[in-house]
Amino acid sequence: MFEFVADEVAVELTMSTRAARNRLELAVGLARFPATLAALQAGRLDRYQVGIIVDELGTLTDPTFTPALEAAAIGYGRAHTGAQLRAWLRRRVLAAGPDGTGTIHAELAAADAVAIWRLVDQLAHTTNYCADRSADPTDGALDTRSINARRADTFRDLLLARTSRTGTGAGIGAGAGAVEIQVTVSADTLAGVSPDPGHLAGHGPITPDHARQLAEGDSRWRRLLFDPATGTLQHLSQQSYRPGAPLTRAINARDRTCRFPGCNRATTSTGVDLDHTTPWPAGRTEPDNLAALCRHHHRLKQHPQWQLTQLPGNVLEWTTPTGRTFHTHPHDHRPTNHQPDQPRPGAPPDKAA
Repeated sequence: MFEFVADEVAVELTMSTRAARNRLELAVGLARFPATLAALQAGRLDRYQVGIIVDELGTLTDPTFTPALEAAAIGYGRAHTGAQLRAWLRRRVLAAGPDGTGTIHAELAAADAVAIWRLVDQLAHTTNYCADRSADPTDGALDTRSINARRADTFRDLLLARTSRTGTGAGIGAGAGAVEIQVTVSADTLAGVSPDPGHLAGHGPITPDHARQLAEGDSRWRRLLFDPATGTLQHLSQQSYRPGAPLTRAINARDRTCRFPGCNRATTSTGVDLDHTTPWPAGRTEPDNLAALCRHHHRLKQHPQWQLTQLPGNVLEWTTPTGRTFHTHPHDHRPTNHQPDQPRPGAPPDKAA
């Protein structure tokens, strides 16, 4: 009976079944979060923000923790974009109930997508010790992973050039160039005395155990440490126009996203540059004169009617053509139990989302 409720709603509201199912899932999810529902009804949050809260908090099972985080999320969402709310909330949800997984999605030609799926599926089944077969006496213990888990592991092994449990060999990544991946972690977390997550560039929060494993293990992973008391990274300087690799990594980790108000474009994505706030050579190539900007907002900054100033503490002050000012701050790497909406000492208050 319940399988076809979305279809009935779709017919009544003249929408696709998928759209109707999304609305139903949101409605059912809101039953767990009365404060979020009240914020939606009062117009304090929009439906997109409400959906983010329901999605992220829906994974938590601790009844004593969830209401406090829900209230904080509502307050944060009123002054920030949906993307900022999701990033802020995901870090805190991970600290409360980490899962440590991510999703990859690609739009491909249909034939290519089917071919990839069939290859992964075939390799996932090609093992002498699958859970649905008799164990090979020469291969040790029975594999208890589900077929979906084996597919995921096979897909990972193919791309990362690993020898997998399913015998897929070196993988297609064997001929690719070296890929350096960045993990940011506090000194306390690295030492094992803090439960706060690390941050994996291009993904988001990861569990403390995973962060320590990456930071201390494979040389492909670049470790960046920050002071848990101030949330800042070590500053590096350079005399040339182009920042070197160490300085680029430090600024990217410091800013994490484009520094225009409300822009959530990750510094690790294509099309994000380090910009000299005061043009070089008058402005030096050092942290107090560099900030990450996506190409669109880099061009905006160069427009004569816009003004950008970098204040102490790497706070950026944007002045619009109408004379209004907005401030953006470097990413605060401090643990999640500090007050995230309060500016750092000496910094001007935020006036932008």
